[in-house]
Amino acid sequence: MIKNLYTARLDAEPDPSIGISLAHLTGDKRFSLYGTEILSERRLTAHFHRQGDELYQVVEGKGVILDDLEPDSSEGVSCL
Repeated sequence: MIKNLYTARLDAEPDPSIGISLAHLTGDKRFSLYGTEILSERRLTAHFHRQGDELYQVVEGKGVILDDLEPDSSEGVSCL
């Protein structure tokens, strides 16, 4: 079953390891889709996954993603 992002985020479960709440929208062990709301001026803590990849899709608003691939760069990647 696929859930609506806007209503599912109201029941999102807190994940203290990254500092935001996540709502499981659909999927299984092989691939899952989660939704979240990141409040203005909020920063996610650095984290990694031992398995799988992570994809961010901005539905509305804007943000900046920083990574450690280029330690001298503080500009990041803008998401508009």
